[in-house]
Amino acid sequence: MSERFSSRCREFFYKCIDLISFNSNIRDLTDMLNRKAGHSEEFTADLLSHPGGFTRAFRKRRMGMAESYIRIAQDLDRNNVQERLHALKILMQLSFHAKTVSMPLNTARVQTEIMKEAVKNLHDRRRQMEMIADFSLVSYGHEAVIRRFLRELKRVEVPENGRTLREMDMGWDSHVHDNLSAGRKTPSQLILDAFIKGLSRVTLAYYDLPHRDIIYESMKAGRILGTDVSVAIEFSVGSRSQRRHFLFVPPTKDYQSYLDFFNRNCKKLSPFVDGLEENRKRRKKVISEILDNFNGTYRITLNQGYGEDSIFALKPLLFEDLERIVPHGQYSRNHLSELLYSRLKEKLRRRVMALKVQYTVASQQIREDAVSEWEMERIAELYRNTRNFYTRMTPADIAQTYFSGKDITDYDSAFLSEEDLMPELKKTGGTIVFARPLERGLKGAVSTVIANHAFIDKIEVMNMHDSMERDPSEISLLTRFVYLINNGGVEEIRQFLEDWYREEYDENLMRRAFEKYHQDALIPLAASASTGWVPRVPGMGFIRESSIPPKSRKYFTRTHYRLPRPVSALIAGKGRGISEKNTRTFTAWGKAGISNPIPWEMKKVLSASVSRVYGGI
Repeated sequence: MSERFSSRCREFFYKCIDLISFNSNIRDLTDMLNRKAGHSEEFTADLLSHPGGFTRAFRKRRMGMAESYIRIAQDLDRNNVQERLHALKILMQLSFHAKTVSMPLNTARVQTEIMKEAVKNLHDRRRQMEMIADFSLVSYGHEAVIRRFLRELKRVEVPENGRTLREMDMGWDSHVHDNLSAGRKTPSQLILDAFIKGLSRVTLAYYDLPHRDIIYESMKAGRILGTDVSVAIEFSVGSRSQRRHFLFVPPTKDYQSYLDFFNRNCKKLSPFVDGLEENRKRRKKVISEILDNFNGTYRITLNQGYGEDSIFALKPLLFEDLERIVPHGQYSRNHLSELLYSRLKEKLRRRVMALKVQYTVASQQIREDAVSEWEMERIAELYRNTRNFYTRMTPADIAQTYFSGKDITDYDSAFLSEEDLMPELKKTGGTIVFARPLERGLKGAVSTVIANHAFIDKIEVMNMHDSMERDPSEISLLTRFVYLINNGGVEEIRQFLEDWYREEYDENLMRRAFEKYHQDALIPLAASASTGWVPRVPGMGFIRESSIPPKSRKYFTRTHYRLPRPVSALIAGKGRGISEKNTRTFTAWGKAGISNPIPWEMKKVLSASVSRVYGGI
């Protein structure tokens, strides 16, 4: 039996299953959804009106939610802020349409995620029909059904007390990225994901002074969804091989106060803004060099066997191509990966189709002895390899294969040292966060904190994007250091430095850091630095166990990763003493916990009742 005949049999078999499993209404809605996704620019989501009765209104509500999400997710143009926010508002109004359900907030979150999954699976029709059928079940808002879907979707249940997520103070993430920095999703889409995950507050990080449209969209989206949104500026200090990363978080919570803050502190922030602009130019130069290197090396290998003018050949990637997909010039390697992925995917699709025809013809010719077995094996192997490359390729794989090697191609920061800019930043009243502290190892993290204690307010003891590549013992030791600098004695700090730092240090500087943080604690943070590009890294969101409603707590804690107990305790205690209650924090990325192999004195203050933090919720 030929492969072609087998494929047709499988296709016919699956169609029969679909006909039996889903009614004509579900199939029609799926077709309509795919048409909408293919022509998203031709519609604008609007409020529903349903004089035709409940059935018609229900059908229109599903399509209205789908249209709104398509607009939020696919309309990436930087000038379409108002359209995305309008779609987000309509999406929320439609998801809260049923007023009689006993779990309105959880029902809205589940409905939104189901419709999101239906839009994401445009190339899996059966999965789409399953999602639309599930949406019908969820729309009635029965508690048992909603809780079942929350478990299946691995989402935390939020209390139904009439309050917004912001007011509940549940989950959080102190460092995330959207597509206007290094991420994959629009600001509205990212905040919508935070709503689905049950996050009360998030901090969006950008590599440059955000355009006012960025600030407006992110903070307005937070108001629509009831999530507290902060906008931070991520900057680096030092030479290319020794750069330290920080976040500057202005003390503002809404769009107008953000603008007022920068207008009020224009003079103080001028060197900072100039340095950010210079770093943007240097990033642009590095990206150009990476593009030139790719076009002159990897592209030639990828095009091997195909002429330069062939429809199967990958054309050179130009910087102008990147500028068309990157708003406001905040280029990153992730954007390079997305550009190459979209171009290469189309070329591979054409190659697979051509090789499939060649393979089919060769299969017929070998029976007629028109080709040799060696030629047949070569054609079959080329077809299989190309098809596997096409079906399994992801933007993350592209980044790892073609655009890695930070130490080889990078840039020196315009800020030579922390003293060049941090004193003026501190005078504005903003907060300075030490991001990715372990990027230069434990010694680098400790020396940076001690040397810059007058400026650094918070530290990411857990940064998921960075920590997944770290030895867990480094995280434990960093946590121990933060605990000791906030709460320990001078002798304990000195002993720690002798055991683990093992280099000469300024005793007076260490004592000043000790005194400063004993008065105003160095606040430990849990952050994901999520970009949405790397599947193996847990997504955004952290939550304390005590914030999870008792009815769903046991299942949630069993199916999500937990932070190490010392890390959880330190974060819950905001760097100070450890509470015996309600201090466990969870991440939402899987089942097993991160090991903590190092026993140390901090464990003496921990008990079995101490609550954990979970991440990737």
